[in-house]
Amino acid sequence: MRKDFVWTLDCEEAFLKIKEQLGNPPILAKREDGETLILYLVVSEYSVSAVLVKEEGSHQSPLYYVSKRLLDAETRYTSMEKLVYALILPVDMREEFPHPWWILHVDGAVNNNGARDGIVLITLEGHHLMRVIHFKFYVTNNDAEYEALINGLKIALEVGVVNLIARSDSELVVNQVNGGFQARGPQTELYMRCVQRLLENFGSARLEGLPREENRNVDALAKMGSQMNNVQLGQIPLGIQ
Repeated sequence: MRKDFVWTLDCEEAFLKIKEQLGNPPILAKREDGETLILYLVVSEYSVSAVLVKEEGSHQSPLYYVSKRLLDAETRYTSMEKLVYALILPVDMREEFPHPWWILHVDGAVNNNGARDGIVLITLEGHHLMRVIHFKFYVTNNDAEYEALINGLKIALEVGVVNLIARSDSELVVNQVNGGFQARGPQTELYMRCVQRLLENFGSARLEGLPREENRNVDALAKMGSQMNNVQLGQIPLGIQ
């Protein structure tokens, strides 16, 4: 120990700050759906680190932290390569922070002008992605309901939805897919199996029934399509509201 060392007020202040930090280690915060998070990356000669934080006013709280000591070969990475390596470290966060739920509403309409489906996919931000599909082949009312559900699930998969709640006002379709009713006839069974396979492609997905009055927007969308000229309709591209 140096004999000329002097304990000054600055030393005392630094000591108290270190003591306070050691006595109050950061506690991992809880993530809320829809929050914007910040990812910090740190690279050095021998290690890379990543920390995910959320802002609460002027304060930042950590949600997840990961650090890795580089192997001998990895220490020879360029700075940019180390930065990319640090970026892929938090991939395991996906299981720590599951994806929120999207909502899918579907309905089918059949009349003398043919069959149409109405599909509304509601994003996390509340935007409505809408599509109307006209079928140039014969389908029954139940077939139209299945076609709406199948096309809605395919759209959800195409846009990268992970967790989905699908809703239909067809009690028959909902119960057949969920195992409450038996599928009658080979055509219906094919539809049912197709829906079940599509549902398995999501991280989590379920099919729910709802009263027709709560599905009025999609019902109106399908009926709107049924009033349009077949040549004009075909398939209305995805629209955002």
